[in-house]
Amino acid sequence: MANTSLTYTISPIATLQGHAERAWNIAWNPTRPILASCSADKTVRMYTYSGDELKFTHLSTLETGHTKSVRALAWAPSGKTLATASFDSNIGIWEQENGGEGDEDGAVGEWECVSQLEGHETECKSVAYSSTGTLLASCSRDKTVWVWEVHPDADFECMGVLMDHSQDVKCVAWHPSEEILASASYDDTIKLYIDDPSDDWFCFATLSGHTSTVWSVVFSPDGRYLASASDDRTVRIWQRVDEARWESVLLLGGHERSVYSLSWGVGTGKGLGWLASSGSDGVIQVWELSDSKSAGISAPRHELLARVANAHDVYDVNTVSWCPRAGHTNLLASAGDDGNELEAWYVNTANCEKGASLQSTAVKKIVEEDPRRIHKSKEEKRNSGLRSQPLIHVSEELAYHEILWLLEELGLEYELKHYQRDSDLLAPKELLEISPLGKSPVITDGSVNLAESGAIIEYLITTYGNGKFQAPTAGQGYLDNLYYTHYAEGSLMPLLVSKLTYDIVPSKTPFFVRPIAQMIFNSLTHKLLVPAFANHFGMIEKHLNSIKSGWFAGGDEPTAADFLMVFPLEAVAVRAPEVSGPKLTEFVNRVHARPAYKRALEKGGEYAYV
Repeated sequence: MANTSLTYTISPIATLQGHAERAWNIAWNPTRPILASCSADKTVRMYTYSGDELKFTHLSTLETGHTKSVRALAWAPSGKTLATASFDSNIGIWEQENGGEGDEDGAVGEWECVSQLEGHETECKSVAYSSTGTLLASCSRDKTVWVWEVHPDADFECMGVLMDHSQDVKCVAWHPSEEILASASYDDTIKLYIDDPSDDWFCFATLSGHTSTVWSVVFSPDGRYLASASDDRTVRIWQRVDEARWESVLLLGGHERSVYSLSWGVGTGKGLGWLASSGSDGVIQVWELSDSKSAGISAPRHELLARVANAHDVYDVNTVSWCPRAGHTNLLASAGDDGNELEAWYVNTANCEKGASLQSTAVKKIVEEDPRRIHKSKEEKRNSGLRSQPLIHVSEELAYHEILWLLEELGLEYELKHYQRDSDLLAPKELLEISPLGKSPVITDGSVNLAESGAIIEYLITTYGNGKFQAPTAGQGYLDNLYYTHYAEGSLMPLLVSKLTYDIVPSKTPFFVRPIAQMIFNSLTHKLLVPAFANHFGMIEKHLNSIKSGWFAGGDEPTAADFLMVFPLEAVAVRAPEVSGPKLTEFVNRVHARPAYKRALEKGGEYAYV
């Protein structure tokens, strides 16, 4: 939804479909009418555009050969080479068979991988070419930034491995005219690097000011300013005040959640250009910046030109990018967790007839391609998911209904695959192929394969919650959710497993020593487990008695702690009612009364509390 009170609008002109999973990054070719995108589905898709109405056409799909998500893209300044960065830790270099000669829109000649750069230890997060195309930078979760020199015939030489960040490095960006490299990190800082001709690349400045992860960094078109986007929901503008010194001069707000991506284009060619931002709140903002009237260190003048909410419906907007080609500098593209739909936008004055015409054409085009899409509600899109529906691998002997309860609360479609353990509760071969440790439940969701109930609960809330079932981010509610989320499987479940073990072991011993084994384990139960049960459930009863809502974090809806605590408390309510206090019983009954829990039991079947 656009903000009609602003002087410019962001109008959709094309919806580009194709990726099977979330789209991570997009990149406009600087010399040819090509837009490239990459995704968790491990592919790169290319589209060409032409005509006054900017008709977009799918050009080709690169099956990259990367074994994990393709996280980032970068075109060389010539427009003839594309670099891909992947979570498999490698970088792919792609060129067309004919070198792209005489083929403006890239329709002739297959794209092929001409080189693969190895060196990072873990996921590559970003890749970028310098303005001359002679250098390539990459960064990774391994906390390093690599600088590569580009040689003829797709040959690359590592010129430096920079290890100045203390955490995961999220983004790299080059100065538009100088060989200055910027990087952004999970350690909340930005690093600036330069080459020492007599030595190596080194960090000459650290920019601090953000209070959380810095996701994106970009230079202004003239190189005198730097913008950074952060998990702290702000965009900072940094001014270059001398050759090696940059100062924070402006803080831009407007986003309600993390800001993931920035793109700084020339806009109308006046002032400092247009800065676009996007993030997990689904909002795209466009700011116009121009030089301050004051000399020295001062904030540039700034105006919010345009803003669109729900740019990708209910999904995060992972990336935005301005088209750099002359005549198209008000074209903006975005991609998000609804990976099968990229968006192209036209940014112009609110009363521009061309923008209105393009928007009308785009809506018509969408209806022609898929008559159902324009009628989809947010709930339908959320339920459709950005992958094939999750597959839950379960075995009857172990708890998994808390996962199904959450899936039902989220309104997600899912599949169940059951496995039968042997008499010794060992996992069958088929489950071991999914979970090497034989753990269950396990969730398979696209390229994600994840065991451990706590991890699955947090993954589902983060990926599909859209703000639901989120714990507070500070205060006592945050601490209570944090504690009981980890306590459920870290302390409480081991106690219940000990009780189960003490009950089972005597029955597995030879019959002539079984009475003695029974006597020993009964004694251990009374000496060790009974006092422990009293302490644990006394603490839980006291906590539940202290909160009015009845949920562990004290809010109006369950959080991860409730989904994880329900099974052990159900087991105690059934197997050891003598230690189950009134508040504990009330909590279990509250969960059992929820329609989503009842649906989970219908789909998963009733289960015995071991």
